[in-house]
Amino acid sequence: MKITTRILAILLSLIFVLAAGAKLSSQPDMIESFTRFGMPLWFMYFIGAAELAGAIGMHVQRVRLWALFGLMLIMLGAIGSHLVFDPPQAAAPAVILLVLLGGIWMLDRRMADSSNTHVS
Repeated sequence: MKITTRILAILLSLIFVLAAGAKLSSQPDMIESFTRFGMPLWFMYFIGAAELAGAIGMHVQRVRLWALFGLMLIMLGAIGSHLVFDPPQAAAPAVILLVLLGGIWMLDRRMADSSNTHVS
């Protein structure tokens, strides 16, 4: 189970690095989306930096759960933005990412709980 979680975390990190890169490099479609959502461009850069930090943080044991939690919050915001300003199916990628992040978070918690259980 640990290998599956690790592979999933690597794949998700790659997705978030690509998403962060699109925002941080001012890709026109990202600018258009954030403008359509009524959000300032500084917020696009902030979200890009947060996604990049989360992608890296998923691989640092000490902050892993916080990184996952932060990325889940970002996905909740993305889902809400897409549901308000776009057709409902536009929220699907963020929903899928949220579910996968939540799965890693739950598996990590389960592994942490089982490693903290001591047999007398």
